[in-house]
Amino acid sequence: MNRFVRPYKIILIFLVLAAALTVYTVALYDLQIVKSEDYRNQSTSNNSTNYQVAASRGDILDRNGVVLVSSRAAYNITINRNELLAADDPNAVVFDIIEAANAAGVKYNDTFPLTSSAPFDYPAEMTDTQ
Repeated sequence: MNRFVRPYKIILIFLVLAAALTVYTVALYDLQIVKSEDYRNQSTSNNSTNYQVAASRGDILDRNGVVLVSSRAAYNITINRNELLAADDPNAVVFDIIEAANAAGVKYNDTFPLTSSAPFDYPAEMTDTQ
C-alpha cells in the first residue's frame, strides 16, 4: 500500500520547525539578555522630544475682542484610578502631581469634586440632588 505521508517527510518537517524555533530563541536571547542594557539606554534617551513652535495664526477672537482660542500650552492629566489606589499613599501621589504643576508654573484648574479645606466634603451643588 502506498502511504501519502512518509516518515522522512515528518522528520524533515520536524527538523525545519526545530531549526526555526532555535533561530527565534537565539534572536530573543540576544535582544532580551545580551543587548538589553543598550536598548534600555536607547529607550530612556528617546523618551521625549521638545519642540517650540510659534503659532502662525495667533489668538482667535470674537467680534467683541474676547479670546475664544489661544495659543497657550495646555496639559490634561488623567489618573488611572486602579493604579492610584494600588499606590502606598494615593493622597501623596495626587499631592506630588499638584506640587509638580505648581513648581513648573502651570496654572492648576481644580475640577476635583471636593472642597479644598477641612472638613473636605463635596460642594453644595454636588450634594443638592433633590
